[in-house]
Amino acid sequence: MAVKPMLFTGEMVRAISARRKWMTRRIITKANSIIGEGGDWGKLCWDGLEIYHNTFRIEGMAEFEKAPMPGIDPGFPNKDGRLTLGYLHVPYAWAEDGTVFRVYSRWEPGDILWVKESWEALLTTPPRILYRADVNKSYYARWHSSILMPRWASRIRLEVKAIRPERLQDITEEDAQAEGVALGGSPTYVDAFAQLWDSLNAKRGHGWEANDWVWVLKFGVAYILGESGTNAVPIDLRAITGSTEVVKT
Repeated sequence: MAVKPMLFTGEMVRAISARRKWMTRRIITKANSIIGEGGDWGKLCWDGLEIYHNTFRIEGMAEFEKAPMPGIDPGFPNKDGRLTLGYLHVPYAWAEDGTVFRVYSRWEPGDILWVKESWEALLTTPPRILYRADVNKSYYARWHSSILMPRWASRIRLEVKAIRPERLQDITEEDAQAEGVALGGSPTYVDAFAQLWDSLNAKRGHGWEANDWVWVLKFGVAYILGESGTNAVPIDLRAITGSTEVVKT
């Protein structure tokens, strides 16, 4: 088991708190994945377009073969018989030798995720932390970016239950609802999720239409500090100078 950070928007933090969100999708990247021993991430072929030059099938004649698309392996059942850790078989340097490498997620079932969200420290007596997801949009504070949230300020812990790879557009209606989106004016939860995805990822070239490979993480809420109803969580100033956890009061 490892403890790792994960960013969520205010909208998704509220969905987690309301127990409407228990899935998240993250684009598969070198940073969040592990390639099999000896592999080079830059040589992986993700789109099935790379050509393999095969000179062995017919003597004296060269043949050309497109690389296959990455294949999903559901993994092995755990002791409860559930498939909780899937991975990919990705063509590797297809133009060179036509081999395939395994790609795994760096997250594993049992990992604990501490949620990073926008926040502000209130120097009241006692000191408290205010979270942007909890207040009206018109409320003014010197909000800190979620990227800069330290672990001691985080109030939410999630436990990873299962992980699998998937193409983004393969999401089902049930899974889209589990992503915590609201229908709003959308006809389906998949449409609502696609709009949310574009709002977060389109500007960096990973919109819905790109149909990227993603890690699908299913999680449960381990705990949320201050869940009794207050939206400012008490803290211990000693945490700011060294402790890794918010002090529970």
